[in-house]
Amino acid sequence: MEGVREFTPQVFGDERGCFASPYREASFSAALGRPLFPVKDISHNMSARGVLRGIHYTATPPGRAKYVYCPYGRVLDFLVALRVGSPTFGRWETTELSGADCRALYIPVGVGHAFLSQQDDSIVVYLMSKGYVAEDTNWRCPRWTRPSACRCPTHLACS
Repeated sequence: MEGVREFTPQVFGDERGCFASPYREASFSAALGRPLFPVKDISHNMSARGVLRGIHYTATPPGRAKYVYCPYGRVLDFLVALRVGSPTFGRWETTELSGADCRALYIPVGVGHAFLSQQDDSIVVYLMSKGYVAEDTNWRCPRWTRPSACRCPTHLACS
């Protein structure tokens, strides 16, 4: 999807556990030609298995870019192109994020974000380019419905 970048760091594991750096400025700058935005907010949530969160997006302008990763658990991550006029408008993609590989996503302004927790206590961390402003923030896109491919039961909690 236009502007989205995926980063998978090296994970160092041994009998004590593991260590990873989901964000490395040199890798990010090489991929996008610039460093990550100045971080204004860092948030996280923990979700039970089967919980669907999203689609979250911010009114543009001002918009809000995100850098997202899952340090614990496993989620099926959804990205939805919401930029009117973009050749990818209305399209969506999925990728799995997990604590096992610490894959991260850079999500530019104009791309909606959602995820379906695949494991109890899955944690998703967000680094954001702008602070939270309630009136600019939306959590559901009327043009997008749950993809049948995720086989979501109708009783899922959404937020």
